[in-house]
Amino acid sequence: RARSLEAGSEVHYLDVPDAELLRRLRERNTRKPPGSFLISEEAMRPWIAMFQEPTPAELEPRA
Repeated sequence: RARSLEAGSEVHYLDVPDAELLRRLRERNTRKPPGSFLISEEAMRPWIAMFQEPTPAELEPRA
């Protein structure tokens, strides 16, 4: 559908250490922005473990 609309896409990936992700999660859980919900470190760790960095091809802009 994106191609039929001539829409492009681009992935921006930031390689952030696990410790920083968990620090930011703790900060977010403390502030609890409107519309958000608590995510425990225990719930986040499996997601961090299964995450696969994007390949160079996946980071190429698409027209």
